[in-house]
Amino acid sequence: MTEANVTPHQPWPQPGNADVVPEDTTTPVTLPVVARAPGAYTISRSEYPNGVVIVNPTFRSDPPDKTVRWELRSSSGPDETLGPGWGDGVVVLFQG
Repeated sequence: MTEANVTPHQPWPQPGNADVVPEDTTTPVTLPVVARAPGAYTISRSEYPNGVVIVNPTFRSDPPDKTVRWELRSSSGPDETLGPGWGDGVVVLFQG
């Protein structure tokens, strides 16, 4: 499983943006943050061209803008399907 460090620009789990640094690079990518209840979702490249950070709306951290390490799902296709077991958060990053 690939992971990424995720640092929000606002307190978790508020919507906004986050800097995402995949474990195989040091270059951050800024992605939107959306709060969604746990469940299965299809994330569309047409809606989120570069990707998205999905955070469980009940997630809290101390401090509230703490960097977290979450699963990174990388895709070169038009969609990425998430199963219901993504925990506190997950990153979908579209490549190419």
